[in-house]
Amino acid sequence: MQRSEVDRVPDEGEVPVRAAVSDWPSVAAAGDSLVDALDRMKRSDLGTLPVLAPDGTFAGLLVRRDLMETLRAHLRRPGDLPTVGEVCRPGVCVGLDAPIPTAIAVLDAERVGRIPVVDGRELAGCITREDIEEFLDMRRRFHRKYRVAELPPRERAQLTWRLAQPDAIWTTWGIEITGEAFIAKAESYADFDPAKAILEIGPGYGRLLRECLRRELPFRRYVAVDISPANAKHLAQQFGRDDIDVVNDDIETVDLGERFDIVLSSLTLKHLYPSFEAALRNVERQLNPGATLIFDVLEGEFATFTPADGVSYVRGYTRAELQAMLSAMSLQFVAFDEVEHAPGQVRLLVVARKPA
Repeated sequence: MQRSEVDRVPDEGEVPVRAAVSDWPSVAAAGDSLVDALDRMKRSDLGTLPVLAPDGTFAGLLVRRDLMETLRAHLRRPGDLPTVGEVCRPGVCVGLDAPIPTAIAVLDAERVGRIPVVDGRELAGCITREDIEEFLDMRRRFHRKYRVAELPPRERAQLTWRLAQPDAIWTTWGIEITGEAFIAKAESYADFDPAKAILEIGPGYGRLLRECLRRELPFRRYVAVDISPANAKHLAQQFGRDDIDVVNDDIETVDLGERFDIVLSSLTLKHLYPSFEAALRNVERQLNPGATLIFDVLEGEFATFTPADGVSYVRGYTRAELQAMLSAMSLQFVAFDEVEHAPGQVRLLVVARKPA
């Protein structure tokens, strides 16, 4: 992909449905009676209901006016009343990663106010016109406030993280995770010692440091560098110890005035524009000989500003790229591994060392 294509601000038409998805107040099973389904619709004030097959996968969309027409026809010609599964509209849905204009087209075509959002065959939520307008309005206001279209790509990529708050909504997919998986791997590669200084890049809400303390891993100094003032303030308050220092600065340029023996970074380097090479060069010059670096990245060959907000930058790396980057800085490649932070959230772990 050309650099100019990567650097542009994605427009509203590229925003994925997942950015505006909401939860269904209620669902129906294919075997449910229409009377029960109608009662559920009335209680939740819904014009549509998603229908699940016996195996729990998505089956179709039950539309209230279809249901009412079927009930009226049954009154005129009594007989066996169809089930929800026989009346629903099969396959009426939109995928999580479909662009929002696709959802609008389905809403228009079906003449409904709410449609199911699916992830493969699983129901993931719903989307309405109100959801779409609310999200796009928030996006527009954010772009106007911070003049996103005028920002150089590097400043745009940093914007989200300068504004970040110390919670899971900003940093880890909306779920709070621990540093247990990452630190367990780190402990197998690095020699934690009371005489050693640790540098963490992008501590977020402090999950790696918290896990180090929980495991009682020894260190002389622990310095965490975060570009978010809110994160840095929160961590300084949470970990008020003389041997822990939280620095609010840019890891690409900060001079910490000391040398480190272990470097840790998790779920951070993938967001550095256009790559984390500048950050790594800056860190490398502040390492003691024999220092160990342990960090994770997304594996792959891609780089993009995510369409949802237009400012969050994400880049993947191939193993060959990573080895070449390390070699260019005279860092020794040690190992590739994997770390699973949460179900389905697996990252490539990279271990390197500065020659002694």
